[in-house]
Amino acid sequence: YEAMLLFGVLFAATLVYSISTAQVNAMVGRTGLILAMGVVLAAYFVGQWHRGGQTLPMRTWHIRVVDLNGQSPSLARGAARFVVSGLLYVAPALALPWAMGLSRQTLWGALAAGLAYIVAYNWSANFLPGKRSLHDAMCGTQLIHWQPVKTKR
Repeated sequence: YEAMLLFGVLFAATLVYSISTAQVNAMVGRTGLILAMGVVLAAYFVGQWHRGGQTLPMRTWHIRVVDLNGQSPSLARGAARFVVSGLLYVAPALALPWAMGLSRQTLWGALAAGLAYIVAYNWSANFLPGKRSLHDAMCGTQLIHWQPVKTKR
């Protein structure tokens, strides 16, 4: 669900970037595009977590990111969570197939290796205090089940 929403956000940001830099070839200037998309992703997640502890899909699932005091994370804590989760959760899942020598010819093996890492990482939260993921434990955040208070009209 989050990926579908982010597809639209990144598509719009890519369009703006490509028009503003007159980029007509995806292979020319791609480092700048990658960095710009990283900034867009960081702004999206950190801003949403700071504003109310939730992205739109997290609202649907009744999940909220809070600090250890139950408040929405500060900008600094949200930024730390974004960076640390990227380094511990996303980067290894992307790098593992490459490190195993898997390539486009072995696409299913590469996908399986990345998915196995993600499953193992999520499963490891069962063994950490408070059943928090490693990046949440390192950044002083946690995911909680949260339902908005329904008001009577």
